[in-house]
Amino acid sequence: MIYLMAIAAAIIAGILVKGRISNLLNLKFEKTWLILAAFVILSAAQIAGSKYGFVQRYSFWINLVTFCMLLIGLWYNRRYVGMLFIGLGCLSNAVVMLANAGKMPVSMEMIEKAGLSHMVSQLSFRHMIFEKWHQVRLPFLSDIIHIPGFLGYWVGVASIGDLIITLGLFCVVLEAVAGRGILPIRQFLKID
Repeated sequence: MIYLMAIAAAIIAGILVKGRISNLLNLKFEKTWLILAAFVILSAAQIAGSKYGFVQRYSFWINLVTFCMLLIGLWYNRRYVGMLFIGLGCLSNAVVMLANAGKMPVSMEMIEKAGLSHMVSQLSFRHMIFEKWHQVRLPFLSDIIHIPGFLGYWVGVASIGDLIITLGLFCVVLEAVAGRGILPIRQFLKID
């Protein structure tokens, strides 16, 4: 849900800088099939993971393959500033998941703060609950961030990688709607 909120905010911001929603049609992605295939594989694995236990045994390899596909697809589209952020966020999530047997560690404390204790049994095969920091590798990259208030209601618990991906989506959509490269970081990164 946080991603949809970022996209909506970017569309509004793009319109405020005299852009048009129709400019989204001008986005040209390369190797889109890699990104779409990664999402199809992850979705299929998530559905199958809830029914068939053997999928969980292969979560490390499923995540490794899909993150590689996703990162390669993002690399081909690096001309969009936001794709660099999305790639960095995906890499952050991939590193913590692969360091923890293919599962994203989720802080039980943050789940309770978010009021989502009742949802613990519904976590996908790609997640694991932890109570203490020493139980996981790279816990600072895990789902340990609870965003309070209205946004927290829609987000639940997130990782730093999720927030970086959200920033990336915002940047891609903002520049697309604006119809031009308006982010100052473009010059710093020497894009275009």
